[in-house]
Amino acid sequence: LLPFFIVQSSLTQSDSDEELYMVYYSSFLLTAIPLVVLFVLIFNIPLLDKDYVYRRFGILYSNFKREKSSLMFITIHLYRRYIYVIVLLQLKDYPCFQIQLTILISFIYMCLLGWFQPKIGKFQNAVDIFNEWLILLSGVMMMGVSDLVTNPDAKYNIGWVQAIILSLCVLVNSILAGVSMIMS
Repeated sequence: LLPFFIVQSSLTQSDSDEELYMVYYSSFLLTAIPLVVLFVLIFNIPLLDKDYVYRRFGILYSNFKREKSSLMFITIHLYRRYIYVIVLLQLKDYPCFQIQLTILISFIYMCLLGWFQPKIGKFQNAVDIFNEWLILLSGVMMMGVSDLVTNPDAKYNIGWVQAIILSLCVLVNSILAGVSMIMS
């Protein structure tokens, strides 16, 4: 019931039972959706040789190895986003903990990407690790714009570094996508 914590903070004692019921229902759905996706992915692996199954579900497997450990990364990725939202909403009064947990989540995910190599090619795995490294670096840079740094000039410069990191990420991924389309 991870998504329940997202909505729970907006509820008050005066909220009706219907609103609380909707929170529980939506929390269940949000939690169940990644598990349903994982089940569909794993269930259809042996059927992908048939054209009608591949046309229907093939996009879900794009760039992933057709192994259970690799397909679990889709579910892990969805849950990671839920955890990000929970951390950002529930710890809004504790920015240092938000930053630390964001860095920890990114670091763990990057290590898992490096360990399991869920994508088909080494190059695609390297691109994912590079992107996750940039997210991790952005998380570290967030410390510079928090209350830990009091100098406004330093915050300004850190903001420019963040913009350069984002531009680098967009540029590298655009070039790689263009080269990939040209080669195929």
